[in-house]
Amino acid sequence: MVTIKDVAKYAGVSSATASRAIRNIGYMRPETREKVLQAVEALGYIADQAAQQLKNGMSNVVGIIVSDVNNYFYNLAISMLTKRLRSDGKTVMLAYSNEDSEEERECFRTLLAAKVCAIIFTPVTDQNYDLVRRTMENGIRVTQLYRRVYGNVNAIVFDDEDGAYIAAKHLFEIGCKRPLLIDVSYYNLKSDHVIPNRTNGFLRAVREFGISEYRYFEHTLLETYDPAFEQLFAEFQPDAVLSGNNTFTLELLNLMQKYGLHYPQDVKIVTFDDINWVSHLGLSAIRQPVDQLVEKLYPLIFRTDAPTLIRIKSDLILRMSTTIQPSSTHA
Repeated sequence: MVTIKDVAKYAGVSSATASRAIRNIGYMRPETREKVLQAVEALGYIADQAAQQLKNGMSNVVGIIVSDVNNYFYNLAISMLTKRLRSDGKTVMLAYSNEDSEEERECFRTLLAAKVCAIIFTPVTDQNYDLVRRTMENGIRVTQLYRRVYGNVNAIVFDDEDGAYIAAKHLFEIGCKRPLLIDVSYYNLKSDHVIPNRTNGFLRAVREFGISEYRYFEHTLLETYDPAFEQLFAEFQPDAVLSGNNTFTLELLNLMQKYGLHYPQDVKIVTFDDINWVSHLGLSAIRQPVDQLVEKLYPLIFRTDAPTLIRIKSDLILRMSTTIQPSSTHA
């Protein structure tokens, strides 16, 4: 294995100088730093992060536990956050819980063993607090992302409850009378234990407008097709659908094609997650500002004061799928 001494010898400098050049610490002549970096490249030297942690008494590694690897919107924010962390000299370790409580526990154990300085995760259960508490007791800062399940742990979420309210309110204002909400069903959580809760916002608008015929369906996150949802859709025949995320919207569009339905003529649609194909298809959407989320999340990761809940407001972006006059574009 190539050592720091090998790099120093190759560059013609001391080991201490080589170490400072690699870690970008202190002043040295640019040509000296360049010689060391060329030596690193030529020899294929890899710094021993574990040794640095023992020496410095601290870690530079941030662990991120991703709950759904297939959700494009989730990964968009993680990508932006990872770029920000790395630009500040942090190393990022990714782990995947796949909406499974036992896998989440294993992710925490792995990151604890790696001696990370912070963990960002989207909680998939409320039964792993013993491990979350132990993590924080070890001086590792923990932040919940997208969902708040544990009230005494930092969390940052999009205010999807308010988003569902303003979306439903718009649908009722343009004359929709038979709305259907596709909300999230968590594998290891009750929806009313999670912040945000889209159903609460939807029902608030329903009560405000006196809507008597409505449905809401809790759809499992990792399923791309649910026969129970198709049955409800076919029997209820909604005139408007508020979809809780982009994957649910794809299933909805497939069902509409199957039943020969078009938007906005037959069904008005508003979806969460305003990603590229959503705008391309002319779907009205709740736009969640990912850049704002990352900006507010970054300082929260390293806070050590009282637990904080930050809610990020969203905007309703109106497009063809909720226009009153029919358009020639079909689902």
